[in-house]
Amino acid sequence: MYQRLRRSPLLSRLLSPAGLVLAALLFGLPFLAVGCDRPEQRGWLTYSGADLVTNGAPTVEKWTPQDGEMSYEDRSAAEDMFDIDVSVNAILASAQPWSILAVGMIAFGIVAGLALRPARLRMIAGAAAALSAAVALLIAVLWAQGDIAEHLITAATDFYGSPVSLDSAREFVPIRYGFWVTFGLLIFIGLSNVYFSVPGRQPPPDVGGASPTSVEDPEQSA
Repeated sequence: MYQRLRRSPLLSRLLSPAGLVLAALLFGLPFLAVGCDRPEQRGWLTYSGADLVTNGAPTVEKWTPQDGEMSYEDRSAAEDMFDIDVSVNAILASAQPWSILAVGMIAFGIVAGLALRPARLRMIAGAAAALSAAVALLIAVLWAQGDIAEHLITAATDFYGSPVSLDSAREFVPIRYGFWVTFGLLIFIGLSNVYFSVPGRQPPPDVGGASPTSVEDPEQSA
């Protein structure tokens, strides 16, 4: 089992700097959204991982109720409810340092994987970089989600005319699939590097520079 895992071409690629390059590219996927999909209010501001790092403008998908579907006053209130992209970007700035730290750790892991010669040292550096980036990214997204939810409490309370709980406000700020894919990949890279950096274990051939037959297969020797 260990030898089959070690010789996996996919694992070798993911544990090389290419795995962290892939994680960086995944920052183009949706990470966080603001909005809801209800008959009286439909609209989304979607932020990619890159938007969280640069505090960039979101992708906007807004639905405006037509005449006859709701009163003019309610329609205006619904439109105002989602005219918040400037406010949200100001809030995201508070979580931006964590997003930048995540990218910085990914960049460190890539450079270390290319520059360091001993395979085990490269894997230790890769594990530290990937796991640190995953933790920083998790903090960034949860911090941003919480701050935006608190901001929406005021807007939602004014709109509905009654207090709105923090848990209810978080429903307007879902975490998107792009974050989970990126976070999961970083955790996998980090833990796999930890596993193969343990003394007595040989890293995958393309990572450690060893040939697949450099370590005797216990099954063959038996």
